[in-house]
Amino acid sequence: MFKSTNSGGNWSPANTGLTATDVVSLAINPSNPSILYAGEYAGSVFKSTDSGESWSPANTGLPVANFWALAINSSTPSTLYAATGVGAFKSTDSGASWSPANNGLEHPNVYSLAIDPVTPSTIYAGTGGGVFKSTDSGASWSPARTGLKFPRTYSLAINPTTPSTLYAGTDGGGVFKSTDSGGNWALASTGLTALHVNSLAIDPSTPSTLYAGTLIGGVFKSTDSGDNWSPTNTGLTATDVRALAINPSTPSTLYAGTLDGGVFRSTNSGLSNTEVWALVINPITLITVHAATFGGGVFDQDIALLCGNGVINAGEQCDDSNHANGDCCSSTCQFETAGSPCGSDGNACTNDICDGNASCTHPSNTATTCNDGQFCNGADTCSNGTCNHAGNPCIGGGVCANVCNETADNCFVLAGTQCRSSAGVCDAAETCTGSSSS
Repeated sequence: MFKSTNSGGNWSPANTGLTATDVVSLAINPSNPSILYAGEYAGSVFKSTDSGESWSPANTGLPVANFWALAINSSTPSTLYAATGVGAFKSTDSGASWSPANNGLEHPNVYSLAIDPVTPSTIYAGTGGGVFKSTDSGASWSPARTGLKFPRTYSLAINPTTPSTLYAGTDGGGVFKSTDSGGNWALASTGLTALHVNSLAIDPSTPSTLYAGTLIGGVFKSTDSGDNWSPTNTGLTATDVRALAINPSTPSTLYAGTLDGGVFRSTNSGLSNTEVWALVINPITLITVHAATFGGGVFDQDIALLCGNGVINAGEQCDDSNHANGDCCSSTCQFETAGSPCGSDGNACTNDICDGNASCTHPSNTATTCNDGQFCNGADTCSNGTCNHAGNPCIGGGVCANVCNETADNCFVLAGTQCRSSAGVCDAAETCTGSSSS
């Protein structure tokens, strides 16, 4: 297992406690991302509660098997499922114990799992005999494979906003699509020249965009909900793509785990010539990537090592060379919310707020009071970003601007400065006492 803490720039092993390093599946707790689960090839399930720093067995009730996929109920993260070469298993206590969940499954090899994000009691399993569906949290299963002409289903993906739409990546048949919750399937592979589909990923912000990782063709992309596909492999030197992961904050950032080339993004330091079978991204901080490898265990990486270096790296929206909040570029190098406060320009008649694009702006406000710096009594008021005088303004030296009685004009002037008499004649002998009269 390997971990990246700078969006794939560098990787480090995260294997303490793992008894085997052939890791082929990963799952991350969506509400507590420090909790991870790792499934081994010809092994068992392990759990980490410290973001992959250490692992312990979570296998009571489990056989030794190939753990091809792990899935967590997003609304009840203590419930998780395992897809294995000997059926499906379920845990309701965060992996402390497991029990078989195979009633109705007609094929022992379960390769993939997908949980309905809106109705998590609905689960789909991709098996060697096609897709099966459970509507009772895995207690029972029924076939959901009408029209699925290539039964072995290696990958499944559900549209996050329209969960009745789902996709199946098959062994030799390409991608199939269902728009009725698995009731019927139709081929959705136009332009897909590599038909062994290992992995699927859907853009969470634009679900009509999806990616397919294939056995020999690299990565393909569709922008019309699977109707048409085209290769997107520039810079990808390994064509057997086993895992895909999209950064939910910046969906243009896609990670591809390959059989013999490691992880690809835009750089790939530290994981060349490594079999990568699964990838997960911390869903809350969006800065940590975990990679399950065959023979290398788990690797991790964290974007925080690059954030603050003044260069906008993959996964970052901005980088102002610091880790401070309150300057419109957050401590994790993401845009701070539009309207949040930022550094003041010193003008009480302007709001100092972020524009949502890393800039601090100063639009006018209508604050009821301000101070124009003059020695006049009464509250100054804002108008169009400017502080206006209340009453009569004062001129230099604290002298009233007109030639009427200073008391009536409510002028407050500095003691010892020259002021005008009520007669309007300037007399050097008349000096201000600091009160509102001459």
